[in-house]
Amino acid sequence: ELEAGCLRYNLNDAAKELMRQLSHRMAMRIMNDLESKGSTVRNPSAYCSTAARKARQREERIRNGTAEEGMPSTAEEQVMDIVNHYAALEVEDTADETGIKKAYRKLVLKW
Repeated sequence: ELEAGCLRYNLNDAAKELMRQLSHRMAMRIMNDLESKGSTVRNPSAYCSTAARKARQREERIRNGTAEEGMPSTAEEQVMDIVNHYAALEVEDTADETGIKKAYRKLVLKW
């Protein structure tokens, strides 16, 4: 399943190796996040490499007991902190450019 995702997104060898070093669950979580982002990710290899490095660093911090206060402590919470920009702007995922601009302007006025 992981290999199929690597092939689908044409990940380079370095990204594949970093993904293989993670637990299957964490690697699949990253692949699912990549899939949900769709065409907004310009370089899937870089995205997966960065996500895999961050996940591995979190695992090491927790294993060493150096997790900072306020940092995620459970495996579910360790998954990447991904912001859904559409939800932040309170627009549908299928919103067009003008709708996104209107929502952004509206949000800016709130601040």
